[in-house]
Amino acid sequence: MKAVHRGQRGKLKRIREQIENKQFGSFVNMPRNVLYWQNTVDPVELINRDYKDFSLSFFTYLAERHPEYTFYLEANHSSTAKPMKGEGNKVYMTQSLVLADKECLGRIEWSYYNDAMEFYNERVTEDIRRGSCKKTSKLATAKNIFARYFYPLTLQEEMDEVESDVISALSDHAYSLKRTRDNATRDIIDKLSVMLKQESSELFEFVNAHGMGKQLEARAKDKEAISITRSLNDAIENDKGQFILNKGDMYYSLNKGVKRIKRDDLPEDIRTAVGLLKVAEDNTAIDGVGYKATADKFFIMEELNFDFDE
Repeated sequence: MKAVHRGQRGKLKRIREQIENKQFGSFVNMPRNVLYWQNTVDPVELINRDYKDFSLSFFTYLAERHPEYTFYLEANHSSTAKPMKGEGNKVYMTQSLVLADKECLGRIEWSYYNDAMEFYNERVTEDIRRGSCKKTSKLATAKNIFARYFYPLTLQEEMDEVESDVISALSDHAYSLKRTRDNATRDIIDKLSVMLKQESSELFEFVNAHGMGKQLEARAKDKEAISITRSLNDAIENDKGQFILNKGDMYYSLNKGVKRIKRDDLPEDIRTAVGLLKVAEDNTAIDGVGYKATADKFFIMEELNFDFDE
């Protein structure tokens, strides 16, 4: 059990601050360990809201039976009971937080929908498994529920909490270390990527020294291929070329309309380009010439460049 009380953490924090500053109001008709959690200098008297409510008897019993606990009651002012001269403002309990020193043991509420006292903490939740609280409309049963479920953390529960906290902290620590390492690794990779794009001589020397010369050659080759492919895409986008389909001795050209041309009637530069691409493998781009997709489908650049070596 991580803790015996969940929820209302903001209110519990304020209560602990008020404990430090001794800012609580008290009830004129209740033991000293029953406090009105709203800070007030006016005298306050606790009453039952109606004949079914047994808060007054219940908290009087608990306070006297458990002087080591403090009961911080939240209450509403009664609109039907006006105080006599010298009496306190009459209020009825809506909920109470139960603390042993600063350890919250749970919460008690009076439900005016069910005319029942409701008890909340993790021991209750774990025991009943369905729902979140124990309810009763009987004072004797309410006393028994409190005795059974409201007590400070046992040594076993404290050690269970220690185990949970240590495991959680260790997990967070491992995650933090891994995140720091991963961030450092990413920073190194980013820096190396920049150096690679800049073709840093220091990086190339390091890569060669560690037997990755072939990878450098492949990268240089890929860089050239990427440049050629980019030129082809630019030509296609700017309509500077034509798509060719070859069917036997007949060629079909697409460039601002479809043309049907026999091989012998192809312009010499187009025939040369198709010839070069035909002997290449599928999915091959030739700089300044064009691209072969399959054995019969080509793209020929408009401005052909046949600057072959002598």
